[in-house]
Amino acid sequence: MKNRLASKIATVILVLACVGGPIAMTSGCAESAIAAAGASAGFGLAQGQAEAFINGELKAARLVRLEDAVRATLAAAAEAHVPVKKQKRSKYEYYIMGKADGGPEIKVNLKAKSPMITKIEVRVGLMGDAAVSRLVLSRIDAHLGITQIPLFPIEESPYVAPNRRPEAEHQEKVPGTIF
Repeated sequence: MKNRLASKIATVILVLACVGGPIAMTSGCAESAIAAAGASAGFGLAQGQAEAFINGELKAARLVRLEDAVRATLAAAAEAHVPVKKQKRSKYEYYIMGKADGGPEIKVNLKAKSPMITKIEVRVGLMGDAAVSRLVLSRIDAHLGITQIPLFPIEESPYVAPNRRPEAEHQEKVPGTIF
């Protein structure tokens, strides 16, 4: 009788571990998203940036005044031929929504965190589009005079097809030749 009860308890525990474990992990998606966002933001800071793409929205912080960020955002929208459909302003926030014919809505929310720190949030479309959001942010940065400095040139990146062949490094150079 005790063995049978122990066997049933073990079966229930095993089922809960196999089925309940993944459910418990997915129910904590907010914590996972926060952890991932922290990791993304940390990586971005290592590159000299402060940005993260979370839940369909690109979030960034820039060392600029709110008014300058608003001017740069409106200039970026004009440059991309995206007409501004809606603007809202409060004391510490500015919301801009633009939509080109046949294109998704592009929403930019600017929040002053201090007189010289502005948080920029970009969402493209309903679900968010990371690539277009990053393009919008890069154009805002360009109008702010901010240039992104790459960690190292693309040609030397281990993630993009490098120009050097590994076997060429071990070959002896012949005097008078380029290669």
